[in-house]
Amino acid sequence: MVVLAGALLAVTVRPVSPYRFGEGVGRLACFAALAGLGASWFFQRGRRLGGWLVVGGFAALVGGAVVAVLATTPDRATRPERLGASDVAPLVSSSEDGRSILAHPSLGFRFPHPGADFAPLDEAELQRLARGFADPGMHIWGWFDQASGSILLVGLLKGMATERDLRSFQDGVAQAFGETPGSSLAVDRVGNTPEGIEGELRGGMPDGSFVAARSRIARLPPAGRSYLLALFAFTADQGALDFVLEGLRVR
Repeated sequence: MVVLAGALLAVTVRPVSPYRFGEGVGRLACFAALAGLGASWFFQRGRRLGGWLVVGGFAALVGGAVVAVLATTPDRATRPERLGASDVAPLVSSSEDGRSILAHPSLGFRFPHPGADFAPLDEAELQRLARGFADPGMHIWGWFDQASGSILLVGLLKGMATERDLRSFQDGVAQAFGETPGSSLAVDRVGNTPEGIEGELRGGMPDGSFVAARSRIARLPPAGRSYLLALFAFTADQGALDFVLEGLRVR
């Protein structure tokens, strides 16, 4: 169902700016949230076929809709680096300080597991949706809770290194949400933390559900390269997945 990810296809030779990249991520995230809520409605009523039809329709829509968002002019562009095979490895379940976490096996970033009811989104579906992007640099992992319609998305991008990049990325995400009637997402803060440059966005969807996002730029092992991490949480209850966003660690 859901989400931007896998090794993204290079559909254009022009580089992608942080703003345009954020705008593309934001638009697809909006589609993901709405599709998740629709599918959850069917699943809760035992209409599994209807739920999967919503999922399939979302995949078909996104596959052809997002390419134009990401082209930009070279003078304000930051070219992300292509992620390697080890960068896009599946996240692994583990435990830390008595709690369940999801962690990257080589880059070391980790965050609390969203809960037993969250199932990983299908990898083939993620790769199909990812083909709507113009840049080969982004990978996204996703989890979906059928009962509540909640979605957690985690994106990884290599090569963005400055506060300006992060601000531009967040502005693009907020702009994309603002284009969806009844939706809004505003930059809550941007600043330096001991673990890197961090930003936060919060807003709502047309049905009254909530969205929260946290982004962080940090140097990750083993080579100390700069990465941008972005976590998106879509929930019916405000703050339901804040413990995941706040639990993001890169060191």
